[in-house]
Amino acid sequence: MKSGMKKIGLLTYYATHNYGTALQCFALKQAIEAMGDHEVEVIPYMYLPIDKTVNGFSGEKLRAAYDRRIEAFYAFQQEILGCRKKRIEKLTAEEADYDACIVGSDTVWDINQNNDESYFLGWVPKGTKKISYAASTAERALMTERHLECFRKYLKDFDAISVREGYLAETIEKVTGRHAETVLDPTLLLSREDYEPLEEPADLPKSPYILVYWVNYDNAATHYVHQMVNRLAIERNMEVVHFIYNAPYYLFSGKDKTMAFATIGEFLTYLRNASMVFTSSFHGTTLSLVYRKPFYTFCPGGAESRSGSLLGRIGLEDRMLCPDLDLGSKKTGDRYDNACVEALEREIERSKAFLRNALEEG
Repeated sequence: MKSGMKKIGLLTYYATHNYGTALQCFALKQAIEAMGDHEVEVIPYMYLPIDKTVNGFSGEKLRAAYDRRIEAFYAFQQEILGCRKKRIEKLTAEEADYDACIVGSDTVWDINQNNDESYFLGWVPKGTKKISYAASTAERALMTERHLECFRKYLKDFDAISVREGYLAETIEKVTGRHAETVLDPTLLLSREDYEPLEEPADLPKSPYILVYWVNYDNAATHYVHQMVNRLAIERNMEVVHFIYNAPYYLFSGKDKTMAFATIGEFLTYLRNASMVFTSSFHGTTLSLVYRKPFYTFCPGGAESRSGSLLGRIGLEDRMLCPDLDLGSKKTGDRYDNACVEALEREIERSKAFLRNALEEG
């Protein structure tokens, strides 16, 4: 580490094969280091056991495609995120050799999912700054008494607290008396140009296409978006490129291809070149905003969902899709008006200011 640099430990989700998880980690690391005088180390800890991914595909072609994708994620973790150290089994004060520890973003405080209080930084000793950036519990409806107990127990020792959703900030302030800032997901702190070095050549359609990035487990919702996109593709003579969870070869009408086995770099290239995006993914939503794509995001929880909360803050509530919606009521050619772009830019600057002040104060 260069002399005079502050060493920052970043505790977040990183070791999965999910585009959003990998890119939020990359983005927060980049955003902090871009502020100068900070060197970020992704702490090699994950609540999941060390990954022993099993290739369950039977066909040789699918098995090879899946293996290639997994290897690409491992390479990203090591070469881009710098996670070359052996995974830590249990976090202790000895692991906290940092000037500051930052937890976030992603659903690191969803204790129902990870059953792991390490993400509340109780293991970090006094004298090391504790900061949360865009920490999330996923959804208000899933919050339990255990969440509130963890907030009361651990957040009193934090130097600065920020979360991703407004309802979570309100809850923390109510149960702890501590102020919690609502900030943007770190993927939104970077520009299209910041992601460009990650992009890789992809097998793009030769004509305009709709990108479907769908990670919803609800079969009815998947059927809903399939019908909607199918109709739109036929009407506009567009192709469809899709990633539908657990259904790599889900078919659209005639002109379609899967990106289920795309690397992170290929995924970004597909996104950059899409004419329109339909997604059920929170990070599919944030990255569509980064690339300024016309998009619609499935929000069964409405304004209190992760994507709904974000879109409400920047005046893009009309991009939310709900199960009973008829696409005919949507202006699917809409771009971004000045008001929503300016609102997003204000939120970006405010979020960067929080991060800068949290690192510099004290």
